[in-house]
Amino acid sequence: MKAFIKISLLLSLALIASSCRNTEQATKPEVLDRVRLSPVEGETWVYQVKVTLDSTDAQVPKSLLKFGPEGIKTSYEKRRRYLGLRAPREGAEKVYCFEITEDGKVTELEYTFQTEEGIFTRGSQKVGQTLMLMEPPVLIIPAQRLPGEGWQMGLPNPNDPTGPPMVFRRFSYFGVEELPVMNDVSAAHRVRILGKTGPIELQRDLYYSNKVGFVQDRRAYFSPEQRLALIEETLVEHIVPGE
Repeated sequence: MKAFIKISLLLSLALIASSCRNTEQATKPEVLDRVRLSPVEGETWVYQVKVTLDSTDAQVPKSLLKFGPEGIKTSYEKRRRYLGLRAPREGAEKVYCFEITEDGKVTELEYTFQTEEGIFTRGSQKVGQTLMLMEPPVLIIPAQRLPGEGWQMGLPNPNDPTGPPMVFRRFSYFGVEELPVMNDVSAAHRVRILGKTGPIELQRDLYYSNKVGFVQDRRAYFSPEQRLALIEETLVEHIVPGE
């Protein structure tokens, strides 16, 4: 009992000391596990995507949905394969490059990197479209944030640079949670992303495991009256060359 009281007292003192530091110092506690991003060339993550439409006239952006002979696909396969270090554009620093394939068709390239602060997205480029480069890069999985802490990003409207941002996202770190991953249980960092595009609101939950990588992505879209759609990506296979 004395040992328990002593530990509790030490923890209380540590929290008090932390609250007296500035924000940057307070978001770097040693007790949090750092995230780890160390892919090998050819490493592949296979996801099963499930689409649930809550309304037959859901005004979800068409780019988020896949269509087949019978209309919107309610399930399909998505693959994320690591291509190596590449520069998003000429003169830019090389970062991790991932190729996105959906139902066997290459749809996008993603650019990501890691620092001591966590995992950042540098940008992406959909097939046939202009590169979307994040300036500055956006933190998506934090390594030094406490549960409950948040941050945000906004992309300015090129037609109205001084007006409201064209895209706005608010991030919240929920901490580490355990969830089923394939045939195992894995501890995963959870980040919630809230945003709005026109009248459509987004609530997205990302789960990242140090052991595997991104293991789940849930995106719900809402109108002012109701939920319109839910798109869930769940990891079903992880392929590492040579293993």
